[in-house]
Amino acid sequence: MIHYPSDCRSDNMRDKKRDIEHKFLLEVIATYESLPALWKIKSDDYMNRDKKADAYNVLLQKYKEHFPEATLEELKKKLNSLRTNFRSELRKVERSAKSGAGTEDLYVSTLWCFDALLFLRDQETTAPSRNTIVVDEGSQKDDDDVDLPQVSCFETMKNPNLFHKLNKN
Repeated sequence: MIHYPSDCRSDNMRDKKRDIEHKFLLEVIATYESLPALWKIKSDDYMNRDKKADAYNVLLQKYKEHFPEATLEELKKKLNSLRTNFRSELRKVERSAKSGAGTEDLYVSTLWCFDALLFLRDQETTAPSRNTIVVDEGSQKDDDDVDLPQVSCFETMKNPNLFHKLNKN
């Protein structure tokens, strides 16, 4: 019989437990992928509250196979955590590819669920903004009206001086 130091045994147990949990979470991710009402922004079901609630119930039942006491709130936190980590890794991969680095220097994600979450890739890019302001065709333009470039509120939040520059024109 081999005698392991107690730390080694507990590390092995932790590793096995983590591996089992990761394997199960990959199943949860596959179920999540099959429910576009929860993640596919361009899906009609994404805006349908009833279909979204039904999809969350399906996913929660799957999640409860391993975490019987889990709540919907806990499931949503887990999904948010997975998506946040995926986004971070995706940015690193994309920046590496854009940097012109050689193939040997490209960043390769080490996130255990990165490949399983690749279906979210298109959902993580910012959609182009649309102008939703309706202009009355019959109204006359005042002399004071100035055409300003369209700038998103996020751009002005990142750079407050931009707001002041635009207002000076």
